[in-house]
Amino acid sequence: MTWSVLAQDPSFWVAVSFVLFVGAFGRLLFRKLAAVLDAHRNAVRDELDSAAALHAEAQSLRDRYTDEAAEAEKTAGEIRARAQETAGQIATDSDQRLQAHLSRMRARATEEIARTEEAARQMYRERVADLVLEASTRLLRERIDAETQLALVQQTVDSLGQSLKQRQA
Repeated sequence: MTWSVLAQDPSFWVAVSFVLFVGAFGRLLFRKLAAVLDAHRNAVRDELDSAAALHAEAQSLRDRYTDEAAEAEKTAGEIRARAQETAGQIATDSDQRLQAHLSRMRARATEEIARTEEAARQMYRERVADLVLEASTRLLRERIDAETQLALVQQTVDSLGQSLKQRQA
């Protein structure tokens, strides 16, 4: 084919226009699409980094509370040791006074251990619940639409109501 024949063929000009259009706008479209994908990748990476930080913080808290529980156990052991030492000193007194004193010391030590352990457990539960709630809220805000959020909230409220009824029973 010669240039004059080719220049008069409408198919040729349509093909040329298509190639120019794809060349001009395809590149622009590709850049925008690449930018959107990069932004999404960065957002996902940030979320993963945030989740890793929250996990590390939760791990740190768990380790701290475990250490505190061990310290409470050590303190309880020291209290028991002191109670036994005191009991040895009082052994020369009457048997009745010795038994009364040991009973009071053991009761106090047990109560203190129970309070300390319960306080440590409660602090751990509250912190973990706060972290889970914070992470869950963040993830839910970013990934769930309003209708699904309402359904989840209703489901959670219903399950909390049932849990409260079971605890009261």
